[in-house]
Amino acid sequence: DWPLPEGKLPGQGSMFIGEKGCILLSHVGGPQPLPREKFTDDLKRFKEEVRLPNIPNHYQQFVEAALGRGKTTTPFSYSGPLTETVLMGTVVNRFPKEKLVWDAQACRFTNKPEANERLRRTYRDGWHVDGLG
Repeated sequence: DWPLPEGKLPGQGSMFIGEKGCILLSHVGGPQPLPREKFTDDLKRFKEEVRLPNIPNHYQQFVEAALGRGKTTTPFSYSGPLTETVLMGTVVNRFPKEKLVWDAQACRFTNKPEANERLRRTYRDGWHVDGLG
C-alpha cells in the first residue's frame, strides 16, 4: 500500500518507497514525505535545507558558465550525483522486489551482476567513449 496524497498526482516526478513511507518528488515541486503525519519533523527539515534559487533561464546560465562567464547554481559536483541516482533508479526498476546494493565509489551494484550489465552499453564498431568501454 502506498500512502498517496488525495487529489491529483503530479504529471512528472519520482516516488521513493521506503520501510516507513514514501517521498513523492514532482519535477518542479519540493519533496512530499508521505504519510505527512508521520514525517512532521522531516517536513520542517526539508523546508530549511531545500533552497534553490529561481532561475528564469537555466539554459542560458549553463551557456554562460560554459563560456567562462559565471557559474551555474547546480554545478557538476551537485548534478553528477543527482543524475547518478536517477539513472541508477531506472536500472533498479528492472529488478522489482529485490534489494540492490550500490557502491557509489565503484559505480556498480555489489550484489547483482545482471544489474551492472545495464550500466554500460556495447558500442557499434567504430564508435566508443574513452573510459566507458
